Amino acid sequence: EMLDLDLDLEADLGIDTVKQAELFAAVREHYQLPRREDLRLADYNTLTKVIQFMRDSLMAQREQTGETRAASPQREESEAPSEPPANRLENLVQQSVEQVITRRVVVPVLRPRLDLCVSTGVAVDGSSRIVVVADRGKVAESLVRRLRGRKAQVLLIPGDYLHDSLAKVEEFVSAGGVSGVYFLAALDVEPPLSDMNEETWQAELDRRVLSLYTLLRAIPGEPFLVSATRMGGLHGYSPEGAIAPLGGGVSGFTKALARERPNALIKVVDFEKEAKPGEIASRLLSETMKDPAVAEIGWRDDQRYGFTLVERPLDESEPGLTGEEVYVVSGGSGGIVAPVVLDLARNAGGRFYLLSRTPLPDPNDAELKALRADRDAFKVKTMQELKARGEKATPAVVDQKLAVLDRALATLDMIAAAQKAGATVRYLTCDVTDPGSCERAMQVIVAEAGKVDVFLHAAGIERSRKLESKPLEEFQQTLAVKASGFFHLFKAMEKNGCVPEKIVLFSSVAGRFG
Repeated sequence: EMLDLDLDLEADLGIDTVKQAELFAAVREHYQLPRREDLRLADYNTLTKVIQFMRDSLMAQREQTGETRAASPQREESEAPSEPPANRLENLVQQSVEQVITRRVVVPVLRPRLDLCVSTGVAVDGSSRIVVVADRGKVAESLVRRLRGRKAQVLLIPGDYLHDSLAKVEEFVSAGGVSGVYFLAALDVEPPLSDMNEETWQAELDRRVLSLYTLLRAIPGEPFLVSATRMGGLHGYSPEGAIAPLGGGVSGFTKALARERPNALIKVVDFEKEAKPGEIASRLLSETMKDPAVAEIGWRDDQRYGFTLVERPLDESEPGLTGEEVYVVSGGSGGIVAPVVLDLARNAGGRFYLLSRTPLPDPNDAELKALRADRDAFKVKTMQELKARGEKATPAVVDQKLAVLDRALATLDMIAAAQKAGATVRYLTCDVTDPGSCERAMQVIVAEAGKVDVFLHAAGIERSRKLESKPLEEFQQTLAVKASGFFHLFKAMEKNGCVPEKIVLFSSVAGRFG
């Protein structure tokens, strides 16, 4: 009754683009359909359209093979129904985790010289119309001189206050489109965290990541994009780490866009702090012309580097945990937090302060009790109540309510299990996007525990959408929780004299590879 075939997969059914891709992969595997490179998820945003895709694909397959079998695969009567793909995947993942957890780290690897690489197919000539977002140094000046030397039409705009230049961008676009973008704002090294206040932090973050978002939303089509950062030449994957870590936001954005636009040339190139403007400009232009196989390049000691993953076990000689540690964990009611906290509680003990924007639920709440007692009955009851109020009772709406309650139950269960294991757990309401809320939480922690030994930053939100359909508010909220949330908590610890020696930030595979 709830599955109207014309409901939108994401808006009404809660199936985001990642799950939609998994759905199509499962359909292809189940019906042994060939992969279609031109398939666009946006064209199949309802179950009706997905079903029609299956019918069309099966019909085309039968016409090619001459087979006349029915659209649905036939099973022998004795054959058990196959497990749903989502369940099968979840079970396989769980089995794999139980068998072995492999630690992989990112390492730089040498790439061939550019003169040995194939062409990207991008031409910079009299037909090129290119936007250059300037750095505060002289790289933009050097790059623009080279581009104009090739007869390209160039619009140079400052990296600061990009919003003030949007009218110029729109005028440039309307005059003939844009074939490429060079984004150089992340070549500027931001001040150290200890020297930044809230205003400085937000300005530095915005002129890098938000400016890149704003610019590319204003430019139609799929122009090439070459972003430049100055994190040390190896994107921070060196013993000394990143010189200018805010460049990581530009790097992540660029790699994500490369995933979304596989037919466009999209690269992020990292440089050493000492790299000269002319050297950077020349290499950016060369990277535009050569080697389309990678989206992430580093230049260090005149060598080109790409990046790969290698298996590397932890160094067991490092000092372990004593059981007296004080942990601060942001995103305290999130899904990833529970297994991490439980593992630490059972194997090391300690004192845990869980920070979450959501107040700790009452274990005696009637809805929580009803959900725990009979999930299916509660789901039906919720749907009926929504309909009685005249509200839309789609699976997405029902699942959203259940997700909130599931999260509450999981949090209560996790706290109980950690306490049973011998750990001390304190749950504090804290909105990491609010500096004042972070300050108040840290004052409580210092008053009670006197120190912080480990900070686990697991707060974050995930909304999978392509750039063209990513609302500004959603983009800003993602940055506010993950990036600014860390800054606010770090500054609160700094102010209260409890910056820990161990800080761990959680990300996802999408955060690393785009």
